[in-house]
Amino acid sequence: MEDISNRIAALAARALEPIISAMDAPTISNEMNGRRWVLEVSDAHVSCRWGIADCLELLESTAEELGVPLEEELVVRHPEMEFSENMVTGFFEAWRGVSVRRRNPMEDILEALISELEMRGVSISLEEDFIVLSKHRARR
Repeated sequence: MEDISNRIAALAARALEPIISAMDAPTISNEMNGRRWVLEVSDAHVSCRWGIADCLELLESTAEELGVPLEEELVVRHPEMEFSENMVTGFFEAWRGVSVRRRNPMEDILEALISELEMRGVSISLEEDFIVLSKHRARR
């Protein structure tokens, strides 16, 4: 799933390129895919508030383009069987280490997107129902 997550994140970051480019030469407001967004400019940073729902929609549509289902699944980790020289059969450490967790692939994709954007010099933070993309402002 990691490779797929990275591919989805790379495509999503490419779709965000208009925002990232605008952060290098900020203007008051811009538009991407029919949605308006506003850049906030300070002495040190340029930031853009982006709705979490819009972010998830972008990631879902990107995954859909690649034909990747984003359904949750259960992941079961069984204990490793141990063997030694004099054992006829192995044992399972008295069943320590059995775990079951629900895995949401969107978590992996979001982590990959954060890494992809950080490589492009954009940091991400959460603020209420928004993801805030920010970039250091180039000094002139």
